[in-house]
Amino acid sequence: MGGVKNVVVKDCTFEGTDHGIRIKSPRGRGGLIDGLTVENISMKDVGSAITITCYYPKIPKADAAQEVTAETPKFKNLSLKNLTATTTKSAGVIIGLPESLVENVVLENVTIVAADGGLEIRNAKGVQLKNVKVSPKNGEPIVVQDAEVKGL
Repeated sequence: MGGVKNVVVKDCTFEGTDHGIRIKSPRGRGGLIDGLTVENISMKDVGSAITITCYYPKIPKADAAQEVTAETPKFKNLSLKNLTATTTKSAGVIIGLPESLVENVVLENVTIVAADGGLEIRNAKGVQLKNVKVSPKNGEPIVVQDAEVKGL
């Protein structure tokens, strides 16, 4: 609830975990996540490589904007660079709230081979994809809905 600022995660290996990079905080929990840097990450057989969501425990298919309060989560200024992954599920999600978009996310030199679906980006703005390759077994590599994404 208090938020997290200026965290660096680097030079890590994940193997057989439920999630790789996982940032979550639902409505009613709040918190500002600002300035996360993730670099030089290798993942093998993780559930999903990237999970950045303002929903928990489930992500709805559709949702209406609600009033912004102190308990509304806010995610911004996230950087994921030099990340490779194989997953047992989807590549992952970057999903904000209709009233609180995930802002300014950079994915650079990211390669994900997913056993199921691709990467879903929704309710986000300022997302930049630089040398990103997502290879899902099923569906589209990157699905964008109600989001501003550069570099597709």
